[in-house]
Amino acid sequence: MKMKIYATLITILCIFLGKEEANAQNKTFGYRWNMHTTDYFQRVEIDSTENTPSATLWVRDEEKGKIGTLIPVYQLNNGNTEITASIKYKTLNCQRAYITLNSIGDCEQIIKSDTIELPLSETWKEVSKKVKIKDALLLNVFIEGVGSELAFNNIRVSSFKLEANGVRLKNETAPKNDNTPLKKSDVIPLNGVDFSKIPSMNSRIMAIGETVHGSKTLGRMAFDIIKERIIKQGCDLVLHEYPLEYSFYVNRYVKNDPRFNLKDIERYMEGSLSSEHTIDFIKWLRAYNSTHNNRVSLWGMDMESLDVASSVDLSEFVKTLCLNRETPETDSIVKRLLNWETSKEDTLQLTNADGAVGKWLTANEREILKLCLKLNHENTETYERLTNRDETMAKTASTLIELLASKNAKATIYGHLLHLNYLVASDMKELNNYSMGHRMKSKYKDDYQAIALCTYSGKTLNSITDKTIGAAQLVTAPKGSIEHALQSMGHNMAYLPMARLNCTDVFTMRVLGNNNDSTQFFYFTPKARIDGVLFVSLSQPVEKSQEVLNRYLNYVEDTVRRYLENIKEKAKKLGKKMLKE
Repeated sequence: MKMKIYATLITILCIFLGKEEANAQNKTFGYRWNMHTTDYFQRVEIDSTENTPSATLWVRDEEKGKIGTLIPVYQLNNGNTEITASIKYKTLNCQRAYITLNSIGDCEQIIKSDTIELPLSETWKEVSKKVKIKDALLLNVFIEGVGSELAFNNIRVSSFKLEANGVRLKNETAPKNDNTPLKKSDVIPLNGVDFSKIPSMNSRIMAIGETVHGSKTLGRMAFDIIKERIIKQGCDLVLHEYPLEYSFYVNRYVKNDPRFNLKDIERYMEGSLSSEHTIDFIKWLRAYNSTHNNRVSLWGMDMESLDVASSVDLSEFVKTLCLNRETPETDSIVKRLLNWETSKEDTLQLTNADGAVGKWLTANEREILKLCLKLNHENTETYERLTNRDETMAKTASTLIELLASKNAKATIYGHLLHLNYLVASDMKELNNYSMGHRMKSKYKDDYQAIALCTYSGKTLNSITDKTIGAAQLVTAPKGSIEHALQSMGHNMAYLPMARLNCTDVFTMRVLGNNNDSTQFFYFTPKARIDGVLFVSLSQPVEKSQEVLNRYLNYVEDTVRRYLENIKEKAKKLGKKMLKE
């Protein structure tokens, strides 16, 4: 996972609003907002020069944009509660501006949506409206705008407030006091060696979703589960949250092709937060396959965030594949792949059974390469790769499962819980941003079962700043979190089946990706998201030397630099073409 690349690209997309919770809330009228992943504003600007700070939401021409926040409302008398939404704003060149309040009930299902229209106005205007909610546990709130064909479309907001019973509603509140009380007998103690007591171990497709990246403890536990699935359950396919493009190389290595070397895999993966335990597993799987007819495949289900990285991955694979049997034709294909200048004829040579490269591929590899090239051509821009990420991962995973795991065979998926859970790739402030797991559950029903890996406290390896990676202390799980509840059971490791919980149970749960954000806990209904929680009390971080981290950061710098150079070169070519026309 290329941490700095993601951080850079998220900045480009303005998925905002600051890392420090207090500062972000002060600058954004007291609430913590997130840009919607697919319906995003072009950019957001915070203006603190005036007495009252304001945020300008720049709307894309003739497109929708929205920012969302999530408010717990389970603490209100929800028989029939009145919410007052107040906003001070002005608009410029917008087709429409409005607020949407979505009441979220049992199992995080939307039970009611209310819209407050904001009359268009180029001068400051205040609107205050009352909305009744009933049986809601959480409240999703969007500020939305639709741009026009004119330039400079924007909504400027200087204040926003939600109140109930005369009290301002906030992003956090006291723990829900009527959640199902958990008892020691509700959890299954585990020893870290035998995971057979977890019911999902028997499922056709098991998804293991870690709630934090960079934990050696969680990572090793995930791969121990995968090993047990391979040895005892006959799992034929392992999918990992790393790029499909590079996994051609990795899968050849674990299938014992002597052309493909571990040192190249190690060099590529050394910056990844999961690299140590991933590489240990890769070595284990190669040894296992050597005595089991190369039965198990290992593939990535993600996509490189930069097209230049995709081209490097594929060109390196083809170059290595054709080693000692290269021809002028294969050499030219490698060069065009590197510059992402492949033609239709190149695609045929890569994917046809009698093609210059295709003849060295297996039938399954040719089908997977067709998918890989198709996805790359469909998502040429970086923002497309990021905004379509979960949809792309679901397409990739489904294709790989249909190709490599027959109806009776089993597959195991390892990635972040936000991607693998059954609802959305966030908490419910991002409605309709459906996760990969939502799509997989819709397709495979009970054959797809996801569990969460979580921890109470400890450290992880994270991107502390854009240029610094290091071990960071996790925020200790607070009261009201699923982690705190499990810690109170007194087990170092235990499994909680969701059959013990109800759809009305709302907990907070840690969600932490590559960055060491101070805000780590979000509201979820666990029963709606997963089949169970595998808990470990203490997390140890992935360990890397500073030399390795520096080498990785230099690699990322070079990749981003080449990406920007390619953009400039494309712009020059386009300019010359337009002048000729």
